[in-house]
Amino acid sequence: MTGRERAWWENPEERNSRCSVAPGFRATLTQEGFAAAQEDAGPLLDISQFVTADTDNLTTITLPTGGYLTVGGVSFFVEARFDEKGLIKEDYRDGMVFALGYDGVVSIEGLNAGESWQNWSYNPDGSLR
Repeated sequence: MTGRERAWWENPEERNSRCSVAPGFRATLTQEGFAAAQEDAGPLLDISQFVTADTDNLTTITLPTGGYLTVGGVSFFVEARFDEKGLIKEDYRDGMVFALGYDGVVSIEGLNAGESWQNWSYNPDGSLR
């Protein structure tokens, strides 16, 4: 990195994507956030199948065909669908979506597009700012 370039988390206003623009994302959640996500998903969706990394304080989930939308919290869609304008659709059947407040989500990274969302309250390692 040169002196003029900064990591995306150092300049979130430039790359704090509010929603998916292509299917596939990886989300880093606090342990409390992951527990809340499991509860919100309910009995029809076992989100533990999407866990790709787990530490004492963070859990990473990966949804290869999923999407996300941040409005008053974060909605996670197991399969992303988009309308004719390229905006993510919110009309999902039960069991295919779960939501969290912002406090449970550390960051989101698109797998197939340049989306990235960093919670301003957390450092990338999950520690509070």
